[in-house]
Amino acid sequence: MNPSEQRDNSDPAQSRPANDPAAGNTQHSQPASAPRAHARSKGVKYGFIALFVAAALGIYLLQLRGQEFPDWQEDLDAALRQARTQQRGVLVYFVHSTSSATVRTQWNIALSRERNKRAIENAKLIRVVAEIALNSEAARRFNIERLPTLTILSDHGTLCKRSQELIGQVEFRTRFLEPTWSGWTAERDLSGTLPLPIGDAPVVALFTAGPSGGVSRHMAYTTLAAPEVQKALTESGAKTMHVILGDTMPDAAPIARAHDVTHLPTLLVLRRGRTAKAEGYVSPAEFIELLSGRDDAAP
Repeated sequence: MNPSEQRDNSDPAQSRPANDPAAGNTQHSQPASAPRAHARSKGVKYGFIALFVAAALGIYLLQLRGQEFPDWQEDLDAALRQARTQQRGVLVYFVHSTSSATVRTQWNIALSRERNKRAIENAKLIRVVAEIALNSEAARRFNIERLPTLTILSDHGTLCKRSQELIGQVEFRTRFLEPTWSGWTAERDLSGTLPLPIGDAPVVALFTAGPSGGVSRHMAYTTLAAPEVQKALTESGAKTMHVILGDTMPDAAPIARAHDVTHLPTLLVLRRGRTAKAEGYVSPAEFIELLSGRDDAAP
């Protein structure tokens, strides 16, 4: 058989393409674009993984850096010296580390809020964030049992307020910043008058607007917390009263009109037949002078 006969007798299907339907071969070849699409899908997947790793690394590095406290001091001893010189209280946030999640939360919900920052400034408080250990001398000195702990110290370094829990935005300025007024009888009945002094013991009354009074807070954390003032009050046997007017103006409160109180805060020292009065901030020396009776004003 010659070669031409071999070609004529060969199976026609063998000469057709592998994917020719007429040959009964239904096998399809993979489109050329499929590998490229698969590569793009893998690229997008790896891109998301890279973004996630980068974000996690950024958060980790931010935590290592710690929360920033703009306008807050870090040297507690220097702040206490400043407080003593300027007669100012000190707001101290004792922390183990500023990178703590609790510290960040406290900063975000309360300490960084504008209204709270203004309340701190109005009370003349020096702000300090102090990183300490629970076995440190500072922890023993200020009786710090847990960290973080938020405190208010007098200008003499006396512990006046303390909170070991998270404090909300409104609670911080209306409750935490408000002095405890330990030893002072709160008087909220504005319809009467102050009690009369008994014997030589005077009646000392401080008229304030309450939680919103920055000057009265300033005086509470300095003058009223001063050891010499507390000693003078004890020795005089004075009855101390805190008259809280709240939103009531002095001219609308009978108790204020009865004692000629027109401004807030006002400090009165009542003795038999005599009244001494001082308006605004009163220093420890001025307070003791009023209490002694050497600067009496006419009733």
